[in-house]
Amino acid sequence: MNNITYFTFFISTLAILNPLSKVPILLSLGEGHSEKKLKNIAFITAITVFIILIISLWIGSFLLKAFDISIGAFTTAGGIIVFLIGLQLMQINLHSTPPKISIRKESIAVVPLAIPLIAGPGTIATVILHEYHVQSILERLCLSLLCFILALIVWLCLHFASFLNKNLGQDILAIISRLMGLITSVIGVQLANTGVHLLFP
Repeated sequence: MNNITYFTFFISTLAILNPLSKVPILLSLGEGHSEKKLKNIAFITAITVFIILIISLWIGSFLLKAFDISIGAFTTAGGIIVFLIGLQLMQINLHSTPPKISIRKESIAVVPLAIPLIAGPGTIATVILHEYHVQSILERLCLSLLCFILALIVWLCLHFASFLNKNLGQDILAIISRLMGLITSVIGVQLANTGVHLLFP
């Protein structure tokens, strides 16, 4: 793996995580909680996201081999999922009220925030696709460091959710979310194209 590959992994995963778009969702689901409680939720969410990324990174290819799934098929399916997620991000309306979810408010850090809203199927697929090409422990450790940085970014966005929502405003957050959605869709198309070429060389 070279520096461009690491950069691609970081940008593509960050675009799919898209933590800024989750700021209004956190504030809505955590309505009634104190600022201290919201920050605690942000921390737990970031830790959970990191765990999901690391698990995907270290055992992803093993799972593919265990279920006898070819990298071509997985890349094609993963690309389609990532593309659809990108479309959803471009259509998201941060001004609308998020749908009511029947869960206990104290449990929102893991479900639904960490998974599936932040580290969902698209994120997991992207990490596994990059992990499949890892050739050494050093490369895996470098990707693990990037996963930590990504989780740190998630934590920062959610930790300062109230500040970001107040100072950036939902219009700016919506623009950023749509830009990330566009990047995500392009990544999805590229992955699907690569997968098809692997299936039909």
